[in-house]
Amino acid sequence: MKEHILSRRDFLRMSGVMGVALGLAACSPQAAQVVEEQPTTAPAEQAEEPVGEAPASEPIEVIFWHNTGEAPIQERLDNLAARFADENPGLTATCEYMGTGREVMEKVITSIAGDEPPHLSFGYPHWAVKFLEDGATVSLSPYIDGDAEFDKNDHQDATWIPATWKGQIAAMPQTYHPYILYYNTEAFEEVGATIPKDWEELYDTAKLLTRDTDGDGQLDRWGLDLAWDDAWHWLVFHRNNGGEFINEARTEFLWNTPEGIEAMEFVDSLFNEIKAVPEGSVEQGFQMGLIGMTMAGPWRIEGYLAGNAPVDVALIPWKKRPLAEANVDMVIMYETSQAEQDAAWEFLKLFVGPDFQMSVAQQGYYYPLLKSVAADAGYKSWLEETPIMKHLLELEGQWTTMEATQAGEEPIDILQREMELALRGEKGIQAALDTAVAESNVLIQ
Repeated sequence: MKEHILSRRDFLRMSGVMGVALGLAACSPQAAQVVEEQPTTAPAEQAEEPVGEAPASEPIEVIFWHNTGEAPIQERLDNLAARFADENPGLTATCEYMGTGREVMEKVITSIAGDEPPHLSFGYPHWAVKFLEDGATVSLSPYIDGDAEFDKNDHQDATWIPATWKGQIAAMPQTYHPYILYYNTEAFEEVGATIPKDWEELYDTAKLLTRDTDGDGQLDRWGLDLAWDDAWHWLVFHRNNGGEFINEARTEFLWNTPEGIEAMEFVDSLFNEIKAVPEGSVEQGFQMGLIGMTMAGPWRIEGYLAGNAPVDVALIPWKKRPLAEANVDMVIMYETSQAEQDAAWEFLKLFVGPDFQMSVAQQGYYYPLLKSVAADAGYKSWLEETPIMKHLLELEGQWTTMEATQAGEEPIDILQREMELALRGEKGIQAALDTAVAESNVLIQ
């Protein structure tokens, strides 16, 4: 039988009630004069009610805050909630769209401060670790280890790296996003470009695609659609150049190593030497062929297909190893009553189960979170009808995931600030990465 523990919310609630009761008793004029009579017979023994557990007859509504507002996704979540209610009498689930990932996290922080968090929410790995360290969330390890129905080994192995903190599972991996190179096939055909495989070829291809086509002295075609203040593309090059994100003890970031410096110099050459990245946003530039390549995850595929964009995928060009960064989004479970947490776990199992994840992989064009989905005959048949996804799964590379820390997203924000300063020539590359490491290390030591 599962041991029931008193949650922080119940403890505070009970402490408040007991404090009021004791205060009233102490202030009562008769309090000191009351003498309790001893019963002549033993009272009937009363059964203890489990602490923190709702009565069996009391319905429980599981609240899940998510960050995907598109109608088809909300419909899939509503259908999942209906299935959950059908399979679990007395339990229901409500899936609420709460804005972007950052907006969800901001609302969660506010809800924790008010002691009214949802049962589950979308979350980034760094936030999951921070919340667990702060005692606001529940480790999923006891549920995973104690539930014979849940097969941890079915998840893609790399997804557990950012989910793990001090031997505990801080959150449940929900989606898996390997970073890949997208290229516009028509833009490539126009200049006779071939798919780049290493840094040198990427540089040459980006240079070939970057040009002034109308002779007005201004560039109107570019090689790469990247952001000046986004550190993720540098992290990918850093990794495939042999660099590491953090040391094994997770006490020191390893960005300002020779591998990191070299990766930053390469990125700088794309931005500033050959001007392959537009200075500002070019609306629909990649889809229209104005920009030849971009780097992102599989979440872009659905939009590209819907717009009939001439797009295909390749492994991100590498220097020392064919290694690409992969993002893993999480579902976080917050500390509530034991009965509510148990109900949330049942919903979470459905959410990351094979049936729902099959729909996510096919309808959302995500890389399969589960090995069983990737191996499924029906999914393989669907791949034959969806060439871009087939090409994605056939890429011969290795995905790696970023280790999480208790500092939340702040280290990445610091890195992005310093990277932009370096790219815009306002700071040297070595100095920028040194500053990013020094400031970020303070947050984790």
